Amino acid sequence: MNSTEHKPPSLADQVAGKIKRGIGEIVGSHELQQEGVAQEYEGNAARAEDAARAAVEGLSSSRPKGTADPDKG
Repeated sequence: MNSTEHKPPSLADQVAGKIKRGIGEIVGSHELQQEGVAQEYEGNAARAEDAARAAVEGLSSSRPKGTADPDKG
């Protein structure tokens, strides 16, 4: 995946990971369980990234008028 592609919704990764992990437990597949756990963590990380990005965007949009933007020098 390159940087211009957008990741599918992270909540879907979390749910799919939980399902995959559960099926792995039922059928006794350690590999499937691990894939599910990894997918859950991927979804958690993506949600955390989205929350951090939203927080930063919120901070930059709440800068008082007339204040210099440090990123624009």
